[in-house]
Amino acid sequence: MTVSRASLVQAWHHWDASKVFRAHLISRQVITILITWILARSSLSLDDIGTYELLHLLGYGLTFFWLDAALRGFTKVNRELPEGDRTLFTRQVAGTLALASLGAFLLGLFLARWQPSSFPFGIPAEGSWSLFGVFYLSFHLSSMVEVLYLQQERPASMMAWSAASGLAQLALLGIPVIVSGSLEAGLAGLALFGLMRLLWFLRYCRPVWPSFRGAMGQWRSVSWPLALSGLIGGSAVLIDGFVIMAFSPEGSDYAVYRYGARELPFAILVATGLEWVLLDRLSGKTEPDVIQAKRFASKWLLRLVPLAVLAMLLSGPAFVGLYGERFAESAAIFRIYLLLILSRFVLSGPILIALGDTKAILSIGTLEALLNLGLSWWWVGLWGPAGVAWATVAAFFFDKLAQLFWLRYKYGIPASRIIPIWEVIAYGVLLLLIYQAAPLIPVQWPE
Repeated sequence: MTVSRASLVQAWHHWDASKVFRAHLISRQVITILITWILARSSLSLDDIGTYELLHLLGYGLTFFWLDAALRGFTKVNRELPEGDRTLFTRQVAGTLALASLGAFLLGLFLARWQPSSFPFGIPAEGSWSLFGVFYLSFHLSSMVEVLYLQQERPASMMAWSAASGLAQLALLGIPVIVSGSLEAGLAGLALFGLMRLLWFLRYCRPVWPSFRGAMGQWRSVSWPLALSGLIGGSAVLIDGFVIMAFSPEGSDYAVYRYGARELPFAILVATGLEWVLLDRLSGKTEPDVIQAKRFASKWLLRLVPLAVLAMLLSGPAFVGLYGERFAESAAIFRIYLLLILSRFVLSGPILIALGDTKAILSIGTLEALLNLGLSWWWVGLWGPAGVAWATVAAFFFDKLAQLFWLRYKYGIPASRIIPIWEVIAYGVLLLLIYQAAPLIPVQWPE
């Protein structure tokens, strides 16, 4: 009996923190959807909900390009260190990220306080950012905890962390908003939630003052190209908005575009989770087993492409039913974005990071951003907002194809070892056929 119980525990432990990590990322998306539903069903005004979205945009703009890159670089370098050096390295990285997060918070506070009348973007008030910034930066800083759980293969700890965090976020935002009808009360609850996560981060990661020597230097050399690449890649949202607003200053086309510019729910999170798992498994290996990327892609495309087909077919009636006839054209944008599912599961990026070639990711990402800008400017004049969507799809596929070419050219790794080529081609043909057929489905819901 004891042996059996031990075997079960061992099987659960080996069952894999990677699967729990992917589930954790999906649960974060579920929490986000539930929060938007709570806010929409509450007594908050549209202005209050708009302020909440602007706060998220400000937080994203201050963190999206460096924090993810720093944690990916940490994953690679930490795997390659001797066991005895990892604790100090982890503490120094945690200290660096804590200082950077504090700087981002203060920068957001400065932007919220200093708002000239000519500034083209709406930034929430200083008080709102003071509360929200505590939550946002603490939340994303403490995501280092789940990265450590992944590396240390602690699925039970990660599951407990994910469940407690998700429920606390829902309760501390939702209950104050519903009871008081005040956004500020919800922001105060979020700030408390962020501080709770921050305390666990401090306890578990034990940050110290960063050093500029040894593994820290290697970490910076790996991370900074990823940060620049993230900055360039994340600029796609800004590029798309700039192009559409330049051709349609009244903003109606941009509203239609933003409602449709979304991908299959959870697909990005699944792909992101796979990238983290693949990076963790390949880092520190003399000859990385890249065939894992192909297995991941084959398995998940088989599961998600049918959902993408269904989403394409139902997009017309779904958008009209949920948002009204004004956003009927958003369904066409949405169908174009669904094609990105194929490029999401070309997992060439983690392989380049594991090989230490982050500069290639930066160079290719720069070309992708320039291509996106050029095609968007050209095609928006031909097809309106749909042209911008097609430009984004074309730029994403260029990025993946260029990475595959570089892996073949420099490292001798053929694309056939990274992606199931014929499966991807078949899925692509299927999605394009469904894309052509989807507009034929009536958009009006039955009475």
